[in-house]
Amino acid sequence: MFRQRQIPSWTDYPDDDDPYYYARPPPQQAPPSSRRRPNPPPQDRHIYHRHREDREGWATPNPAPDVLPQSPRRQSSTTTSNSTSDYGVRQRPQPQRRGRSSSTTRNTRNKSCSPRRHATPLPTAPPIPQPSLSERETLARQRLQTTFETYVFNTLPTHLLRVTDMTLVTRNEVWETFKPRIESLSDSHLAKLLLEQDEVARNLGVSVIDPEVVAPFTEYVRTMITFAIFSHRWGNGEPLFHDLPSKKSQVTRRSAPSGPGYQKLLKFCEKARTDYGCDYVWTDTCCINKESSTDLEEAILSMAVWYSEAAICIVHLANSWKLEDFMADPWFTRGWTLHELLLPRKIRFYGKDWSPICPVVVEGRREERGGKDTREEQRVNDKDNESVVAAITKVTGIPEADIRNFVPGCTRISEKMRWASQRTTSRIEDMAYSLLGLFDITMPISYGDGARAFYKLMSAIAEQCTEPDFFAWAGKPSQWSLALPSSPQCYGPQASQSDLVMPSSALGDPAYELTKLGLQTRLVLVPAYCEPLEPTDSHAARFMLTPALATAQEAIQMYVPHAAAAQQSHGPSRTRNDHDHDPRERERERDVQGGRGGREYVLGVVDYDMRAGPPGYAALHGGRAHLCLVLERERRGRGWVRVVRPGAVSVRFREGELLPVEDVCLLHRAS
Repeated sequence: MFRQRQIPSWTDYPDDDDPYYYARPPPQQAPPSSRRRPNPPPQDRHIYHRHREDREGWATPNPAPDVLPQSPRRQSSTTTSNSTSDYGVRQRPQPQRRGRSSSTTRNTRNKSCSPRRHATPLPTAPPIPQPSLSERETLARQRLQTTFETYVFNTLPTHLLRVTDMTLVTRNEVWETFKPRIESLSDSHLAKLLLEQDEVARNLGVSVIDPEVVAPFTEYVRTMITFAIFSHRWGNGEPLFHDLPSKKSQVTRRSAPSGPGYQKLLKFCEKARTDYGCDYVWTDTCCINKESSTDLEEAILSMAVWYSEAAICIVHLANSWKLEDFMADPWFTRGWTLHELLLPRKIRFYGKDWSPICPVVVEGRREERGGKDTREEQRVNDKDNESVVAAITKVTGIPEADIRNFVPGCTRISEKMRWASQRTTSRIEDMAYSLLGLFDITMPISYGDGARAFYKLMSAIAEQCTEPDFFAWAGKPSQWSLALPSSPQCYGPQASQSDLVMPSSALGDPAYELTKLGLQTRLVLVPAYCEPLEPTDSHAARFMLTPALATAQEAIQMYVPHAAAAQQSHGPSRTRNDHDHDPRERERERDVQGGRGGREYVLGVVDYDMRAGPPGYAALHGGRAHLCLVLERERRGRGWVRVVRPGAVSVRFREGELLPVEDVCLLHRAS
């Protein structure tokens, strides 16, 4: 015999565990005052907690009512409207009578009287270990010293000019100057660093002892050691490295140079100290030891970092008084001034008489930061001035977004080269070296390479770039490779056409690379038929290329020297309607052309779309112009040679054409 299950009643539970009854809390009296105020913190608390309480503030609760609200009461599933009597007194639910009942009633009763079940809590991440406050203080001081040494010996320039005595100092001397200040950091500044460290760690979701939490210390050191950079057009009597006194040199202040160049340097130091509070400055005239190849190479490769870390870049325009004079100022035509314009975070333009081009009157406000006082007017930045940025865009053609916030990298090659195509340098090598910071490229520095320096730059860009606009150049190729341009002028305005849309990185082959034979890539080859035209030049023959699948009969003119044209025999003239677009028929046409002893020509489409076709095939969109390369080769040649043209080729093809993607090698030299 099975024993019948006993159904518990409300008398089986204590008052605290009764599922149907909650004890009514006794009424509480309100405090004498209408607001509750917390007790003030003790005076012996750590300064870290004081700063934290000052930042977060004291939380004041709402005024307490006379009587606390009653707790909500749970209603049983078996009791509906009989929870209160006619007099408003809470009634306890009556226990169910024992006896036989239906299955529905029994299940309902068992469910309502079963003990409460708590849901299983979800697994949570283990708490992030946090060290004690004393351990954090020790760790913060050690991390601050490490950040200070890293910043001085890896971020600061190799030589700086001290404004107070016009003496050149090295990194070691700067380290010795600021080391006592770092070691004797006050508790107040340390507490602020700890609070900033807490906020950074909270945003990153890591512990405060994580090595990634170094941003507060780096910013503190950067604010403590501030230096300004000078950008100008070189003139007569510029002081050099050995003309200024230093700890190692024998030059004294009595033998310091004097002249227009030195007077310009003095005015720059005065503006840097009085207007921006910088105790150190850097200029390319006297802060680089050009007699040392090691110092010169380090300066050229690290110049982008120095300009981005400078507190301010002061630009002196010797031929300008106002914004309208920017069009005729030579500062906007020099090669080195391009990265001096884009890389600094803050820039300030001064005119011929050392007055600001756009003066801004801001009321000063002192603020303690990094153990020194700063002023609000020191934060004046011409990159935030819309009129200045608009004038620079009008002169240089650089978009306003890039002037305000430029990001270096191997992207938008044709656009950045077009910015540099209108600039000149005294040394041929400097045209390549001045662009290293814009593309974030590192390469050996060797004065004497001449035009080969730009070939090395393009080779380094080809190793990292994945965008097809790398091929959007025209004009004279490099003498070391027919697949690479010879100068930034090849990407100039004459290289692009009005209907040519620069392709995005999602199109074309992103895996092109340089090999011993040439530039290896994948292109869509469209056949083109060559016809001779009447010559207009006594040194070159003129031909017309008619591409297949084009929407219009646009003549693509090509000039070939007479020595090369005499060896070529071109195929018959044909119209677009006579072309057969089958790949096998196209191959047969090539063989026919080759059998006549001539050269075959194709258009290599660069910005094709492989996402719209089967594997190995690409689609040509008729709604836009495609960037194409004019290629030629001898019969059964192993590679293609890019034909020299004065401008880039853009062709509109018929919509919905699917063509195979072929491996192509653009040879360095013609066979």
